[in-house]
Amino acid sequence: MKTPNEAFITTYKYHPDAKYLCENMTETELLKKISDDLDFLKTKILEIEESLELIDSELHPVREEYIERLDEIKKEGTISGSEFEKKFGVKL
Repeated sequence: MKTPNEAFITTYKYHPDAKYLCENMTETELLKKISDDLDFLKTKILEIEESLELIDSELHPVREEYIERLDEIKKEGTISGSEFEKKFGVKL
């Protein structure tokens, strides 16, 4: 029976999404490759988080009364232009 580490390495070696097969790599080389891949992913995640923070800081907060009004509209529903004309006598 394989240890969890051996099972993980086997899965990593033969994963169908791998860019190349790691059949000829030693376990140490494979672990180094996995470590490098994880470092790359961590870097990318940090870049994405920074981008999200920048986007978030550029957005203006929505005023609470607007959110409340939108909730009221959702509850009441909407009407078509012809229904509006009938109800209010104003042509759109």
